[in-house]
Amino acid sequence: MHTVEKTSRPTPDVQDMVLVHRCFRQVFTRAPELVRTLPEGDRERIQLVTDRSSPRTWTTRRPPSSRS
Repeated sequence: MHTVEKTSRPTPDVQDMVLVHRCFRQVFTRAPELVRTLPEGDRERIQLVTDRSSPRTWTTRRPPSSRS
């Protein structure tokens, strides 16, 4: 039989997780549209938009004060 141990660590709010997931999906879905609306030849702006909507640039980090 498997038992669940109680812990003093707070559990994540599932609603917050759903909200963040929806934001990620919206950004990744809209990224191609945003790039297409940029002026042709504006490489600097295109690079900025694609860098900001790339999953590799999105990392979740805890603030230093909350690290244990």
